Amino acid sequence: MQRTILVIDDNKVNLSFISTRLKAERYDVIEGFDGAQAVRLTMAKRPDLIILNIGIAKMSAFTVCRILKKNKATEDIPIILMTSKGDIGDKLKGFDLGVDDYMIKPINSRELLTRVSALLKKRAHNKRYLEEEKIKAMDRVVEGVAHEVRNPVVSIGGFARRIYNDTPENDPRKRYARIILKETKRLENMVMELCEFKIISSKRRSKEEAASLLDASLWETKEALETKKIKVTRYYSPKLPKMNVNRKNMILALSNIISNAIEAMDIGGILSLRSTRMEDNHVALEIEDNGRGVANEDLDRIFEPFFTTKVSGAGMGLNLVRKIIKDHNGTITIRSKQGKSTTVLIQLPGVNDEKQEGGGKP
Repeated sequence: MQRTILVIDDNKVNLSFISTRLKAERYDVIEGFDGAQAVRLTMAKRPDLIILNIGIAKMSAFTVCRILKKNKATEDIPIILMTSKGDIGDKLKGFDLGVDDYMIKPINSRELLTRVSALLKKRAHNKRYLEEEKIKAMDRVVEGVAHEVRNPVVSIGGFARRIYNDTPENDPRKRYARIILKETKRLENMVMELCEFKIISSKRRSKEEAASLLDASLWETKEALETKKIKVTRYYSPKLPKMNVNRKNMILALSNIISNAIEAMDIGGILSLRSTRMEDNHVALEIEDNGRGVANEDLDRIFEPFFTTKVSGAGMGLNLVRKIIKDHNGTITIRSKQGKSTTVLIQLPGVNDEKQEGGGKP
């Protein structure tokens, strides 16, 4: 996956030099000239790393660092400060604000690239560790919640159903019982989501084609697709490598994504499914809808457990999806334009077998 680096320097020569070296290493580079741009571009683009000249205008580099490191959405983005002098006071102030590294100009390109690579690797390692710890904690929470809630919900639903059946139609208590049954059903669905989150750790795998997984996921959501008259377009690249996956879990993940897409679209919306070959024998699965999109502030939280923009549900859907994809050594990213579309990209490792062929255009 291409990494994005934000470079802020008011000296155009220095900016061009650094950007050129980074682009040569296939980094995606965003350029800026002052402190205000540094904050604005970071908030909008969420780069993977920031290279910041200490002498920028409009807002000092230290103020930029203070703002970004105090914001939960940007606090983990590594920052390299550049200066033309080796002032120990500046260094200490920068490190105290959470700066990750420090370089003195003129910049040596090999040293810069080495430091950039090391910080990106460190950030990726920290993110993986935090995600693993979150998943372990969630397993414990889910197990407790599901156990404590399931039995009372079943009892409430059973007695409410008996009251409903035994109550005459003209009795106002009939309506109350109907409301209890409706809310009980909602709780049952929430418990089901929690239980699904807990049971996906199955290690049973089989070699599966992308086309087969996507089409099976469409079948799981067939009724909802037909109800909203969603038009489905599919393109599956030929001769894709198969993937070693747990079929049931992968279909659960893909159908969850498709269900979200359906919920986000108006009647007559368009759902697009694609499978393509990536580098390193990976397979990309894309699910795109032309629905209402996701707000930028929600994109940062969309994988968090119990976070949801829906009216009902436990908010475990995308967290469950990410857990399944991670369990298969894959990655998942979401791009969205509010009011226009959302695209979910899943990348999974393929099986190294030249004889395997997958899919084809349906």
